[in-house]
Amino acid sequence: MLVKGVLTLTSSRMRLSRSIYFLRQKCIIFRQKCKLTENSPIRVRFAPSPTGFMHLGGLRTALFNKLFAVKHSGKFILRIEDTDKSRVQPYAKDDIIESLHWSGLTPDESPTTGGNYGSYIQSERRPLYSSIAQKLIDEGFAYRCFCSSERLAILRKEQSRRREPHRYDNRCRNLSQREIDENLSASRPYVIRFKIDNSPIEVNDIIYGSSVFNSLNSEGDFIIVKSDGMPVYHLANVIDDHYMEISHVIRGFEWFTSTPKHLMLYKALNWSPPQFAHLPLLLSRLVYILVCRVNLNNYTANKHFSFLSYQFSSGGKLSKRSPEFSLIGSVHSLRKAGYMPSAVLNWLTSTGGGVCHDDSNEKGDFSNKWRPEFEFSELVSRFNLSNINRHNAHLSTDLLKICGQFHFDKAVNNALDYCIMHQKQSNQTTYKTPQILETIKEYLQSNVENLSIGKSQSAQNDLRVLKRLQLLKCRIHCLDDLVDPDNGFLFMWKSPDLATCEGVITKISIKIPLEDILRLFGCFVEEMNHILQKEQVNDSTDLNSDVITTSLQSVCERSGVERKTVLHLIRLGLIGFEVGPPVVELIQLLSIPEVTNRINNLKNFLIRNCSQSHEAL
Repeated sequence: MLVKGVLTLTSSRMRLSRSIYFLRQKCIIFRQKCKLTENSPIRVRFAPSPTGFMHLGGLRTALFNKLFAVKHSGKFILRIEDTDKSRVQPYAKDDIIESLHWSGLTPDESPTTGGNYGSYIQSERRPLYSSIAQKLIDEGFAYRCFCSSERLAILRKEQSRRREPHRYDNRCRNLSQREIDENLSASRPYVIRFKIDNSPIEVNDIIYGSSVFNSLNSEGDFIIVKSDGMPVYHLANVIDDHYMEISHVIRGFEWFTSTPKHLMLYKALNWSPPQFAHLPLLLSRLVYILVCRVNLNNYTANKHFSFLSYQFSSGGKLSKRSPEFSLIGSVHSLRKAGYMPSAVLNWLTSTGGGVCHDDSNEKGDFSNKWRPEFEFSELVSRFNLSNINRHNAHLSTDLLKICGQFHFDKAVNNALDYCIMHQKQSNQTTYKTPQILETIKEYLQSNVENLSIGKSQSAQNDLRVLKRLQLLKCRIHCLDDLVDPDNGFLFMWKSPDLATCEGVITKISIKIPLEDILRLFGCFVEEMNHILQKEQVNDSTDLNSDVITTSLQSVCERSGVERKTVLHLIRLGLIGFEVGPPVVELIQLLSIPEVTNRINNLKNFLIRNCSQSHEAL
């Protein structure tokens, strides 16, 4: 009975301790929220290192910083942290700037736009870092360490042998002034180390609450300036955040364990630290099943649908060495694939909390009513930094496709409405090609040889292209889908190879004389022109499919060729293959002027080659 009573008492105390702990965490988060209402201006920064193409996690960090700044009428700053010259890639800085511009996350202050707190490139702020490092030495918070790399290697080896954690033994901390002067006179290389404080350090985080770190378990006095005179991340980061008056540091969780070092530096310099919010890591696609109900409203005729997403991979941090990185891990790969920026930003908010997708779910959790349709302004109004989840975020490529599909179709529909409105106006001088169409044309010109698309900048021509794109509703996730041969839409932008078509027709002409094939093509062109005259339409997308079907039947009767062969030959002339989408759909997608042009080109090519063959004989 006594044992039972002790166990009961112990268990009650444990429950009470947990309750006190969680209450304390809530109080810390509440205090952090209250600080947001103070009069001090909100200033946040995105501070990537230019070591490669911009990471998807970096874009999410930039997005959350931008959302927070806009919501609180603050400033969003871009700072390039390039102090580690051995890892800097020459193209990386431009890629970071271009990625932010592409995504619409334009900084208020940056290396390109300037500002009152520049320079915004760390390597150009070296004199400031040197002066602060010297101040720390003069005030006894830092010291020069002359230990050679060989000695440090032996120290680590000995610690490994004793199965101890690797840490510096602080040997140079207590060098006399005479020993320091002798080393300097001998021009021995040195680093500058910061003297750690042995007292526990409490980190208060908006997302993770309070955590206590024991500095005795750290790696010893840590380096703040390297032997080449360049500061390490920890020192430069603290100095820049202070002098740029950063109010909130919103960064990835990988920097959470470095925060005690930063707080020690703030304390030594007698500076007030900013508020910290560490974002959970983005993990590569883990083995899990995601069941989601998506309400697309009018997008799917007011229908709800469900889908299962099976994702398989290592489940580790999404890094530049992950196999998934080349597919979706870099912003560059998403830009290259032609995803719409609004789709990517919405996708990044699909997991991990922070943005409330459900009006009835104030916590901002991922719910069964996740919606992919938000534009940036709505993301701002629904963003709450305190509601970001603590668990790591898993991104699903299925959700990326849904977002891509929705935002592409939405942009096409908006552009279509704009063109229709301008076509009805008598004054066309104010017309400007919609941005989505400009983007599509640029993408097609970069990825398709012998592009077959109208180049005139008019509402009528743009309307024709947009109607063709509208017929692909729910089938396009990114612009690469328009040109990927596996998707079967390349024919819309590229005429078939005439020589290839001739080779197929040569085999068919064994059964059907070439003259009959040419007559068939002639009948088809006449029927298409007759449709335009009779129906008085500007585009075949406006036609009822029954009208086109009737005309194709007329071609069969006039040419005397069976229907199956007629459809094979016309499809061949339109897309270069005998097998493919229905001919009626092809005519609607391509437009009657385009299909008559392609069939005439093939017909003339066959006649010309036939004449040359007879002359050769």
